[in-house]
Amino acid sequence: MKKITRKEAMDMIENTKGKVFTVKFTKSSGEEREMNCRTGVESFRHGGENSTAHKPHIITVFEMPKLQYRKFNINNLKEFKFAGTMYTVED
Repeated sequence: MKKITRKEAMDMIENTKGKVFTVKFTKSSGEEREMNCRTGVESFRHGGENSTAHKPHIITVFEMPKLQYRKFNINNLKEFKFAGTMYTVED
């Protein structure tokens, strides 16, 4: 496993170009969660604005295969997997 910073993880997530990746993070309830997701999905939007656009630490993704939008806090990210490589996120 490679070690990366949160900033590097954020940059990598922004540059996945709609490809599926996996994140493992701690929810605000303290529960660990893992999800397969992607960014850039627009087809399931029902209008409205992104309520977290002013919060750069909150990442909005589209969870696969549940076909639902989800959000996670980049500050709670533990692992990130993309293109067959697993990364451990550290401060």
